[in-house]
Amino acid sequence: MPDGYRLELGGMGRLINQLATAEERMTRANNNLRDSSAKDMGSFLIDQAGNAFQDRWEYGIGKLAECAGKMVEGLDATRKQYQQADQATSEYFPAGEGDTRISRRMDGGT
Repeated sequence: MPDGYRLELGGMGRLINQLATAEERMTRANNNLRDSSAKDMGSFLIDQAGNAFQDRWEYGIGKLAECAGKMVEGLDATRKQYQQADQATSEYFPAGEGDTRISRRMDGGT
């Protein structure tokens, strides 16, 4: 196994899309919870517990959504830099025309 690591840009793109979707869903869930009311449940104690839960939920989910958004931005910037580096490398080392001496030797030729 070679040393170092490999980056699969396609996999990185899928991760970015999944995180962006998670951010959108968490934000939507927070908005839906904010629009609902624990008062609809009846009892004063249930109302208090519902309000306390809603406050904690909004804070926690809001932080998760914020982190997911920052990860999307960072990963997207990283992916673009890798793509630019890959493009620059391919321009610097263009593919040759026809067989090279090395490729012929690897194929058993001379």
